[in-house]
Amino acid sequence: MLPSDVMAELLGGSFWTYIIIALAAIPVYICSTAVVPMMALLIASGMALMGALIFWH
Repeated sequence: MLPSDVMAELLGGSFWTYIIIALAAIPVYICSTAVVPMMALLIASGMALMGALIFWH
């Protein structure tokens, strides 16, 4: 896994970051019970909250 500062820089919250997250999430299907811990991990790693929500949907 990448260090938190690198994750925060890469997944900080620009428009293009959201587009990349949405495209990366297309092949990933996560049930609703597994998405909460994964979102918590992504947010703790430095991902913007909106990016984690986009990854979920």
